[in-house]
Amino acid sequence: MPRVSFADIDPETADDEMVLGWASNNRFINDDSEFYVFADLDWEVDFGALTSIKMGLKHTDHDRDVNVTYGQRRALLSWTAPGLTACDGHVCTLADVQGGLTPGDFLDGIAGSGTLRSYLQASQGRIEGVYAGLPPAATWDSAFGAVQDAGCIGLLNCNHFGPLESFTLNEKTFGGYVMGRFEGEGWRGNVGVRVVQTKVDTSAWLVGVPVNTPGAVNNPFGVIAPNAQSKEYTDVLPSLNFSFDLTDDLVLRLAAGRVMARPDYAQMAGFVSLTPTLLTGSGGNPDLDPYRANQFDASLEWYFAPQSVLAAAYFYKDISTYIVQGGNIERQPLETNNPADPRITNAANNCVASGPNLYTCDYRIGRPVNVPGGRVQGIEFSYQQPIWNGFGVIANYTYSDGESDSGVPIPSLSKHAYNLTGYYENERLSVRLSYNYRSEFFADYDAERGFRALYVDETTSLDGSLNITLTKNASLTFDAINLADERIEEYYDDDKGRPARFYLNGRTFYAGVRLSF
Repeated sequence: MPRVSFADIDPETADDEMVLGWASNNRFINDDSEFYVFADLDWEVDFGALTSIKMGLKHTDHDRDVNVTYGQRRALLSWTAPGLTACDGHVCTLADVQGGLTPGDFLDGIAGSGTLRSYLQASQGRIEGVYAGLPPAATWDSAFGAVQDAGCIGLLNCNHFGPLESFTLNEKTFGGYVMGRFEGEGWRGNVGVRVVQTKVDTSAWLVGVPVNTPGAVNNPFGVIAPNAQSKEYTDVLPSLNFSFDLTDDLVLRLAAGRVMARPDYAQMAGFVSLTPTLLTGSGGNPDLDPYRANQFDASLEWYFAPQSVLAAAYFYKDISTYIVQGGNIERQPLETNNPADPRITNAANNCVASGPNLYTCDYRIGRPVNVPGGRVQGIEFSYQQPIWNGFGVIANYTYSDGESDSGVPIPSLSKHAYNLTGYYENERLSVRLSYNYRSEFFADYDAERGFRALYVDETTSLDGSLNITLTKNASLTFDAINLADERIEEYYDDDKGRPARFYLNGRTFYAGVRLSF
C-alpha cells in the first residue's frame, strides 16, 4: 500500500505556502456524426432445399472531430511575473480555493496502515471564482510574426489551440451481402458471404516542424502542421449456420464464419496525450488493422421440458491479429520554467530548448499496434428450467483456453466464467437476481508505467432487475448493478504481489418507465 507523510505540512490545513503550481482552463469539444443508408431484398423461392435468397447493400459515413483549446492562466502562478492576479493581489494558494476534507469513508476497504485518507481539497466553485476574476482571455494569433495581445504574451491569460489531442477522422464503409436460406426435413440453415470495404482518413498535428511545412502555423508549442494519413482495406466474410433436429427435443447446431471488428475511432487517430511528469503518453495509430478471426461453433441442445434447456457447446477461434499497446520513443514538448528540472538535466531524456519555458524531449509513447494472433477454444454449458409456481433458475459456465502466436497474452480472455440467475415471473411481474464471475485476465500493457503487463484479478458482481407491467402499454423498470459493491484489483506482471490499482466503483441503480404505442 502507498504510505504518505509530511514533515512540515498539515494536509488538513490550508497553508499559504501551498501555492498554485499550474493553472489552465482547457476545453474539449467532441463532434461525432454518422450518415448511413441501407437496403435489403428478401426473395422467396422454391428451388428444392433453397427457400429464399436475401441480399443487401449498406453505406456508412462517420465523422469524429476532436478540438482542444488550452486555456493558459499563468497570471495566477508564482513563477510568472509581472502579471494579473485574481487572488486579492497575492500569489494564489490552497487557502484561496479551499473546500472540505475528503469524505469520512474515503478509501474504505482499500487503505492500509499509513495511507493518507484525510486531506483538504480544493473547491471547484472557488477555483471558478478565481478564473472569473480575470479579464476575458485573449486568443492566440497563429499567424507567423503576429503581434500577440498582452494576455498571450507569456500565456498570462490566453486561449490557444491544443494540437496534441486534437484530430479529425472520417471512416467510410461500403458493403454488400448475399445469403441463401435452406430447409429440409429435420434441418434448416443458411449460407452467405459479406464483402465490406473500409476507408479511414485521419488528420492530427505534428509539433516542431520546419516553417516551410505545408499547412504550418504558429503555436506556443512551436510550429505545427497537419499530418494526414489514410488506411483502406477490404474483407470477404463468408458464413454458414445449420441446425439438425436429431429427435423432437434434441437439436444439433453447427456454425462457421470469418469475422472482423474495427478498432475504436480514437485508436485509429494520430493524436497523443502526454503525462509530462513521467515523460510518457498515449495516442492512436492510423495504420491499425481490424481484429480478424475464423471461428467455428458446435452445440447440442436438449429441450427436456417446457421453457427448459440443457446445452453443451464447443467453440474454436483462429485469430489472425489482435490489438495491444506498443511503445516507441517520440519527440514531444515539455513545458517548465526550471532549467534545473531533473527531466531536463537527465541526458537520457535528450531534452533540447525550443522556446521560452519550452523543451523538446524523448517521451515513451504508447500506441495501439497489431500483433500476430493465436487460437482460442473452449466449451460452454447452459441450463434453464422453471422450478415451481413462476420461480426458475438459469445457469451457464464457460471454459476458455488461449494460445498466442507472438507470446503476447490475448486481452480480456478469462479461463473460467459463470453466471447463476434466479428468477420469478408472472403476467405482471418479472424479478431476476444474477451472480456473475470471471477469473483473472490480461488487460493490456500499461503505457504510463514502463509498459508492464497489466492484469485484472477475478471479478464478481451481484445484479438484479425488476419489471412491473402496469398495462399492455406501460411498465416500470428497475435495475441494480454490483449490489455487493465488489472491489476490482489490478496487478502487474501476472503477479498478485505487485498491485497496480484498486477500484471501488460502488452500486449503480436505474429506474424507468417504459411506454409503447
